[in-house]
Amino acid sequence: MTGRDVYVKALSIINERDSQGEWHSDTADYEKNAHELINILVSKLWCDDCIVRGIPIEDWRYTLEDISCLDEELSIHSAFLPALSFALASLLIHDEDRERADYYYKLFRDTQASLVRNFARANHTAIKDVYS
Repeated sequence: MTGRDVYVKALSIINERDSQGEWHSDTADYEKNAHELINILVSKLWCDDCIVRGIPIEDWRYTLEDISCLDEELSIHSAFLPALSFALASLLIHDEDRERADYYYKLFRDTQASLVRNFARANHTAIKDVYS
């Protein structure tokens, strides 16, 4: 999954295509800062990425690498693509439409929580009975 994958999905969420399927002219402004916004969002999801990958949170050696352009691969688990897309959509339209931005951010938080909950449940293991 690349930064561009997240960016294109975010633009689709906020409906930035015209009737001919072309991107609106203001998307060039969005693209300038998109990779930095994605880096911020990915860093916010470090702990959740540890849970999804089954990496102990205490292991500070595990890091998520920043990207310098949208065409680079993200180091976060690909399961976070929907959540990252909602969050980026929220940040891109925050100044234009606060109500929609808040709605997309809520979708981000819900998607993130659901993902972590599902992976955490899937990674449970049996506890050894020391009293037997």
